[in-house]
Amino acid sequence: MRLPIIIALLALFPQRGARACTRVGGAASEIQSIETAAKLCKSVYGIYPPENGWVQELQSAPGAIVNTRRIPMLSVDVKDGIGKMTDPWGNSYVYRYPPQKNRGHVGVYSMGADGRSSSDGDDPDDINNWNPDKPWFWYYHFHYDLKPRLYMACWAVTGGLLILLAIYGLKRRGKAEHRHATDG
Repeated sequence: MRLPIIIALLALFPQRGARACTRVGGAASEIQSIETAAKLCKSVYGIYPPENGWVQELQSAPGAIVNTRRIPMLSVDVKDGIGKMTDPWGNSYVYRYPPQKNRGHVGVYSMGADGRSSSDGDDPDDINNWNPDKPWFWYYHFHYDLKPRLYMACWAVTGGLLILLAIYGLKRRGKAEHRHATDG
């Protein structure tokens, strides 16, 4: 009876890291969408949206100054509503134009899981659009999965225990069938 409980607990262990990686991927994807929408605005109007009111400009909200034709360049998220855009942790994305770090384009970043940034987008957990090495990718993998090797080892142990459980069940079943055959 203890073995199924142990297996269930081991199977639940890696899920925390998987959820964190999904949030990171979602934030990275939304950051890319924001950057693409800002580039579209520049190609149509010749200027990037300003820092103040960038969401309204890209979502073609009333009161847009640059997007006078009210072309929707960024979809409105149902969870946020018009004029707002938050990352998977519920914090607003930070948009910089003119950018301090991403020369020639806009700077967009998420403050990550902790909801704060002491370096304007370069903290280890901040997800940004200007660093090609993506240090945040490794931050989330090492902090939430402990280490990728440990993560894989956990799945290997879980798989091994499931195999042992199957073998144990087959042996018990075989013994029960053998007992019935000799009794009858």
